[in-house]
Amino acid sequence: MKKNTNQFPENFLWGGAVAANQCEGAYLEDGKGLCIADINLFKGDLPLKKRSNKEVRMEEVLHAIEDTDGYYPKRTGID
Repeated sequence: MKKNTNQFPENFLWGGAVAANQCEGAYLEDGKGLCIADINLFKGDLPLKKRSNKEVRMEEVLHAIEDTDGYYPKRTGID
């Protein structure tokens, strides 16, 4: 007997999830501390194998805090 793969099982439960920073955002607001996600610059053209969250120098952190041209997706919540 062939299974019908066009339907979900009768007791199938839907679910969803979000990360805290997707909801909160609030980069440097209301006493929120700085975290690595806040200084993680999005580089869409960077090959996946070269993407990482390695150690960063303080000068890189300070640059990221002041950077208004780069895209830092974790700084903005879904409000």
